[in-house]
Amino acid sequence: MQIMSLYFFSLCIVLILISCTYDNTPQECTKTDQIIGIRIISTTRINEIKVTKNNEILCSNNYELLFVKKDNDSLYSPSDIDSINNLGNSIWFISIGCNIKYDHDIRSNQVSLQISKKNETSSLDLNNFLVEKKIINVFSEQDTAWLFSYSNPTISTNPDYDFSAFTLMNCHDGYCFASLPITDNEYCFDK
Repeated sequence: MQIMSLYFFSLCIVLILISCTYDNTPQECTKTDQIIGIRIISTTRINEIKVTKNNEILCSNNYELLFVKKDNDSLYSPSDIDSINNLGNSIWFISIGCNIKYDHDIRSNQVSLQISKKNETSSLDLNNFLVEKKIINVFSEQDTAWLFSYSNPTISTNPDYDFSAFTLMNCHDGYCFASLPITDNEYCFDK
């Protein structure tokens, strides 16, 4: 009887652990050779971004990250985006972006990026910058000196923010574009 109780108890514990760790949220995975990341890096706050194809929204603000360099630190560290108004003299930048699927007709359509900050919205043509398996980084011309300086910003252990590996593509309408390879083989998202 004791063995049966112990067996039943063990079975219940195993079932509870399995049910607690199993996440049945369906996911959709895409190979990164079918993805283009669009990311704005800015030393000023961005309200919203939208990537559109022929005025149809492909993606908008999927993520917004804040990176802060404290007084004596040499590296930028991720920080809570809600703390942006309480940073004092710390040096910071934000990264805001989303991913779009690279398909056969994306380059034959008008793809635009809309960046809204404060009371202004800029619309940028992306057609010349769409390359699969790349993160297309967009930043204002005023931030180029900061990004590409001798002591460019460093974020430890994150290849998606290795500014020294950027390939500068072009500048127009007050913004510059630089690509960085996507290092993952696939991205998975909740459906």
